[in-house]
Amino acid sequence: MTGKERAAIAALAALVMAAAVYSWNSLIADGILTWEMGQKAYGSMAGEIGAVFVLFVLTFRFSPSAMVRIAVTGGIGAVFLWAHQAFAAVAVSGLYTAYLWAMGRWLLGKLCGRGRAGAAREFLVGCVFAVCMFCLLSALGAGRILYLWVFVAASAAAAAADIMGGWAEGRRERREDGGKSLGQACLWAAVLTFFCIQAGRMNIAVDFDSLWYGVRSPYILDNGRGIYENMGTIGIVYTYSKGFEVLTLPLSVLPSYSFAIGFNLWLLAGILWLSCRIIRTCAGSQAADFGICLLASLPGIMNMGITAKSDVATLFFQVLLLYEMILYLKGDRHALWYGLGAFFFSWTMKPTALVFSTAVMGMSAVFFAVTKGTSGKQTGKTEREFFAGPAAALALSILALGGIWARTFLITGLPVTSVFSSVLTRMGFQMKYPFCVQKIPNSSAGITGAQWLKDMAKRIWGILFNPQGPDMDHVILAWGSLAVWFFVCVCAIWPFLNKRERSREEKRLDWYLHTIFWPFAICCAISLLMLTQVDGNYFMLFYVLLTIYGLRLVSRFSNKKAARAVLRIGVPVILFSGVIMTLTNWSWTTGFTPVSWRHAGYYDHQKEQRRRMEEMGNREIWEILEKDSRNRLIAIGDHPQVLAFPCNAQSYLDITGTWGNVELVKYMDNFVEFMRYGKTDYVYAQAGYIGEDERAWSLTCDLIEYGVLTPVCFEEGNMLAQVDTEGERTAESVKHLEEFLEKYVRKG
Repeated sequence: MTGKERAAIAALAALVMAAAVYSWNSLIADGILTWEMGQKAYGSMAGEIGAVFVLFVLTFRFSPSAMVRIAVTGGIGAVFLWAHQAFAAVAVSGLYTAYLWAMGRWLLGKLCGRGRAGAAREFLVGCVFAVCMFCLLSALGAGRILYLWVFVAASAAAAAADIMGGWAEGRRERREDGGKSLGQACLWAAVLTFFCIQAGRMNIAVDFDSLWYGVRSPYILDNGRGIYENMGTIGIVYTYSKGFEVLTLPLSVLPSYSFAIGFNLWLLAGILWLSCRIIRTCAGSQAADFGICLLASLPGIMNMGITAKSDVATLFFQVLLLYEMILYLKGDRHALWYGLGAFFFSWTMKPTALVFSTAVMGMSAVFFAVTKGTSGKQTGKTEREFFAGPAAALALSILALGGIWARTFLITGLPVTSVFSSVLTRMGFQMKYPFCVQKIPNSSAGITGAQWLKDMAKRIWGILFNPQGPDMDHVILAWGSLAVWFFVCVCAIWPFLNKRERSREEKRLDWYLHTIFWPFAICCAISLLMLTQVDGNYFMLFYVLLTIYGLRLVSRFSNKKAARAVLRIGVPVILFSGVIMTLTNWSWTTGFTPVSWRHAGYYDHQKEQRRRMEEMGNREIWEILEKDSRNRLIAIGDHPQVLAFPCNAQSYLDITGTWGNVELVKYMDNFVEFMRYGKTDYVYAQAGYIGEDERAWSLTCDLIEYGVLTPVCFEEGNMLAQVDTEGERTAESVKHLEEFLEKYVRKG
């Protein structure tokens, strides 16, 4: 390397190591993660992680072939999963993932002949087809989850013979590729270890939002006829775009939450696989190995894999969109259609996809319009394949989007809710009772310019190095770690390093990445500066784009030693990020699911929830409510714990929180009208939750006195009351109030 290159590399190393030391001292040595690091459960977890990592390294280093490597790593993983009661959940969710891929392959095979469209495209078509069919069954009144399982079984059987026949015809020879180099072995062993970390704790790390709505699809989306029934719930999360929840409905009725969570782990593997293909295309194989390991180490990516939320599914289809746009750039004329399909389908997953997916698709459209489309030799087999397969992918995606948005529109009057409700109402849409318009948050409202600059500087510093403080609570759990700083420093030294000559096609790829990355980064910066509450998972796609963009810059160095030196400097970033990931998750759980060898292969969350409710004195109440899963309950108690009852439950906080409509409890008549709208059957009051100086107390007393609520069970200070919205004040209702005042255990 030249003197200038050595100086630039040395500066990069100094900046990265200084950041690592500062962040370690701030977060782990004396910070928010200090307590977790010192726990016995964490020590046991660290020892187990180390042993698994060594086994994976040895396997990758010395296995004689890919088949042997797959078999041995699969065996190690299976033993680990069984020990931590996750084997059945991962296996069954994997089979369901394979079913979706197989359905897509079968459909494209029927449309396009035996030619393979590629696993990612086949999976996309399988997903959009499944959502379309689930929506259609619901529209016909046959959307019960039981019927969805019948459809899955029948369609899987119909496709199996054809797919197996094609597979037998198209078997590939397995190449004896030998072991990996030590560096490659360590990188890929780390990736598998990071997945084991998530799988090992997913049973005991079910987070707030997952308990609130992610694992409750059977009660939120199925009242006997399908997803289009109005369930009488008001919390804004119940009206989000439910593409992910609809897609995973068959898994939602199984006894462990981890069956649905396991599906997210498989999607996470898909994200890394697609990212690997993109990085290999843009920066080469060596950068791809490094980039996948870096992404797999980031809490902002991996910690989302053990939630029941839709962030990982959204990211998968966004990365697929990016991958298809790069293929289109290189001459694949079918890629634009599949990319548009992934784009529209991502809208069904999460409201924020309207912003982030549109940013990628919009800038891609601008680039292709300015540069007059694709370049290079056009690829594609036949006109039939062009019009049948890719067009079907796009059409089904649009139909799936319509089916998912139709649910939100029928319930709320808007096609999509969240902060977009204020925008849509200005456009002429009318929000239905009992929902209220959500406004776009603005952190700068009511403060001076100088204070705003100070707050934003502190926020940016927190995002880069030290995510602690009130507005960083949701950042540390899904943090980009030091990867952002690492690639910022790579961009800073890039002008000082010599560049190799590029072909015309490479220049076009560079301009495309510039066009996508910088506007997207600006979009993320604006959201960071506007939002009152920042969530690290908002920036998952940014982390992927930043990794691709940064490694593309490294690949342009003319000096290969300089490029390798940069990647080596990134290794401490991977190590630091991996440690942060082991210490954080959305439920702040430490350690793994306790090791057990005698079990059914899964962790029974439903049984565990019942046990916890019985410990709280709700045995009889649970038995009353579980007699009919369609019972509609308003639970006044700790949110989201009280939502564990086996019926359609919403909490009092759902109604009165910022995501609900507090006007509904302002007067008793308002609340009675809401219960009439929601066809509420029962109201539950948790012992010790309501104090006499709270609105919930006076409201509950009034409802009992006037005969709207009739207590049917008092159990250890808890109350379950039946609802009669036509009730009246009588001598008997007054006695019921006296009984409530005597038997209900109040706060304080």
